[in-house]
Amino acid sequence: MQVQIVKYTNIISIIFICIFMLTGLSYFYYPQLFPNIFEIKHIKVIDSQQSKETDIREKISNLSDNLLLLDKQILQNEIEQVPWVKRANIKKIFPNKIQVQVIENDPYAIFLNEGVPFLIDLDGTIITQISDQSIDTSMIQILGEKANENLESLIKSINIHFPELLNDIKSLEYIELRRWNMKLRRDLKIKFPDEKIDQSIINLKRLFVEQNVSESNIIEIDLRIHGRASVKVLEGKVKFGVDEI
Repeated sequence: MQVQIVKYTNIISIIFICIFMLTGLSYFYYPQLFPNIFEIKHIKVIDSQQSKETDIREKISNLSDNLLLLDKQILQNEIEQVPWVKRANIKKIFPNKIQVQVIENDPYAIFLNEGVPFLIDLDGTIITQISDQSIDTSMIQILGEKANENLESLIKSINIHFPELLNDIKSLEYIELRRWNMKLRRDLKIKFPDEKIDQSIINLKRLFVEQNVSESNIIEIDLRIHGRASVKVLEGKVKFGVDEI
């Protein structure tokens, strides 16, 4: 008796599996036979602060109105093209709801690309163009071809070796696609070398800590020659002695 029950149970399970597979295949290849079953009727967008929810909804409606046939990867790529959107997590909730959680870019600096200002993230991602009147003077200004693409590595090095300097940076200029010039808020200019940037930052910190550079009349520190620091002063002699490093 028990063997027969198991036998019939297996047969019924196989029948249900076959029906389910046939239904799925029929719907995939002949969706017109099942109108409106998985039509997207509810869209929920979470954590959209700066990005426009209407743009996100438009991306969904342009791609597909059918939840089952909607390609999540394609939709994610499309939504991540919306200004301010860094990443998008998409969840299908059957039969007719889709949820999009947005992770937005965090503005770190202003990138002047051929004179046109853009907000950028720390990793160099361009967030959105802004007007000249919208420029926040408290933010670092980034200049130079492909400067945004090389910003993150420099900031990481400064954060490791001389983090106190970060709040004092006024601008960073990427020179000839190979090295950086930095200008601090009191207009002190620092020229970094092509290579060994970490050691140059360590040397720069030593100057600030041991030689009181921040309180001197020095207007430029040239670190392009490894192991040495050349300085320019506003007028007269340097107020504090600066030894070779």
